[in-house]
Amino acid sequence: MISIFMLVFTACLMIFFLVFAFLQNPVHTRKEEWDELEEEQGGHGKWP
Repeated sequence: MISIFMLVFTACLMIFFLVFAFLQNPVHTRKEEWDELEEEQGGHGKWP
């Protein structure tokens, strides 16, 4: 029983940190990073 509780607790912690990191780095900054990556690779550049 305790091992199951520890597993769920760890999973919740991981999800919490993922959400926290996502809130610290909003979507629009992610979009800019993708634009830079595409430019480096000779892609289409900016999103439509």
